[in-house]
Amino acid sequence: LGQRVHVAPPFTGTALWKYRNGKRHTARTFKNGILEGPMVSWFNDGTTKAYTVNYKANRKDGPAIGYYPNGEKRFEIHYKMGMRIETETWWHTNGQKSLEYKWVRGRPVMTNAWNAAGKVVPPPKPRIRRPLRQPNRRPPVKGGTNRPPAKPQPEKKE
Repeated sequence: LGQRVHVAPPFTGTALWKYRNGKRHTARTFKNGILEGPMVSWFNDGTTKAYTVNYKANRKDGPAIGYYPNGEKRFEIHYKMGMRIETETWWHTNGQKSLEYKWVRGRPVMTNAWNAAGKVVPPPKPRIRRPLRQPNRRPPVKGGTNRPPAKPQPEKKE
């Protein structure tokens, strides 16, 4: 690779990110440079958990749990090899269930929703995911470039 390039060995251990105030932000466990093991995020106080999940071979595997700043559960999502499975549950700040999704092969098959008082409400409409489009850009042309066609030059008369 050359004299100026240094290739470091893959990292094994726990990496810790911190907020600007010095409190811990996120801790991730790596094995040979790949996410393997628990990952924990904290709120900016550095002690209250915000999110926990387990990784296996760089993919989420097991329950992912999010928390409100008061320590109550916000959501619980189950993963298997990076794909959502079983039931995904979200809660309101008062502890009442908010949403419940049933997942089969990574796709939601059933959704239930409740308001903060515990009454059934219609589930939210799914977001339509569209690719990002750059403004003032034309889509690429097959076998060509994305540049506008060249303007014809007027012929010079001698």
